[in-house]
Parts: sequence; structure tokens; C-alpha cells
Amino acid sequence: MFSLILEGKTKVEWKCQHLRWLVEEEEVEEEEEEEEEEEEEEEEEEEVVEEEEEEEEEEEEEEEEEEEEDEEEGGMHQASSHITTPSQDPISLPHHWATITPSGPITTTSVNLTPVPITPMSITHTNGLWAPSPSHQCPV
Repeated sequence: MFSLILEGKTKVEWKCQHLRWLVEEEEVEEEEEEEEEEEEEEEEEEEVVEEEEEEEEEEEEEEEEEEEEDEEEGGMHQASSHITTPSQDPISLPHHWATITPSGPITTTSVNLTPVPITPMSITHTNGLWAPSPSHQCPV
């Protein structure tokens, strides 16, 4: 049999070239996959940013609506925007905070803790070794 010669290349040379092409093709595919993954990550980040911006806009709109309602109510809201502490000192708060009024005296609960006595184990020295005293040994 004779060796296959095409354009001056042997069969082995063609196999080597084919393997090089496969490796190059695989590298190109990996690069494309990496680029696609990066694009997907960027799109996800953009979506998260857009959602956060939408939430902020909604919150701002709600605050504006609350301000408009407060303006319509007039002076009624000013009285409710203060917290009355037990000493009756009013504290001014932003309009969107809840009004908190104590319903009675403030009480605290105390817990009595009893100390647990700790008795140290006596240690004796026997035959060059430290060991617990016989009174503290476990029963056999």
C-alpha cells in the first residue's frame, strides 16, 4: 500500500492538522460560552438595578401621596406626628413614622438568679502522677 499524500502532506500530518482545527474550534466555542455567560450576568445585574429603581420610585410616589393627604387634612396631622412620652414631652417625627403613645406605665420584669456552688476536685500526687483523690473517683 502507499501512503496518502494530498497537497504534499502525509496522512499523519493531516490528522495533526485536523486535531489542531478541533482544538481551535473548541477554544472558540468556550470563549463564546464565556461571553454569553458574562452577557447573561450583566443582564441580570441590570434587571436587579431596574427593579431597585422601580421600588424607589414607588416609595417616593407613596411618600408624595401621603404628603398630599397630610396637606389636605391640615393641622390634624401635626398633632399626630408627635410621640407623647410618660413625661409628656412631645418629640417631633417625620410624617411617615408611626405615632406611638404608651398605653400605661412602663414596667420591667426582673429575674432572680441563684448561684450554683462549685466545689473544686481535690488532686493528690501519687507515684509521680497527678490523680484525683479517692473521694472523687467513679464507683466501679
